[in-house]
Amino acid sequence: MHIGLGVSFRYRPQTDAFLVVPGAMQTILLSAFSICRELQGVVVQAYVQWIIEDFATAYRRLDFSDPDDPMRLVNLQLKEQAEAAIKDKVATMSVHDVLSDKQPIVEELTSRMGAVAEGLGLRIVTVQIK
Repeated sequence: MHIGLGVSFRYRPQTDAFLVVPGAMQTILLSAFSICRELQGVVVQAYVQWIIEDFATAYRRLDFSDPDDPMRLVNLQLKEQAEAAIKDKVATMSVHDVLSDKQPIVEELTSRMGAVAEGLGLRIVTVQIK
């Protein structure tokens, strides 16, 4: 494992394999279609930024096999988790609370995404509601 550019290593195509995984921060944009306590539909737009904190754990637990976009499946799974967290929280709030105070949603999203990410070798950097 090495971080940085200009790495060289021996590679025999008949017996060896390697995987290139971007170490840059990833941003997930999402729109969660939710129903609040008064059964009113609302759309909560948010973004979550994350990075790989432990490459060994992330390699074992995540699928980076897409050669065109190795982060596609990981971003999709995290997006689904984030949308579920938002929907669960908004369902317990009134329309007024959703529109006037985004902090409870941010806190719920941060705690749930943090718990998911920790087990995958990831770290949540930023959670914001638009």
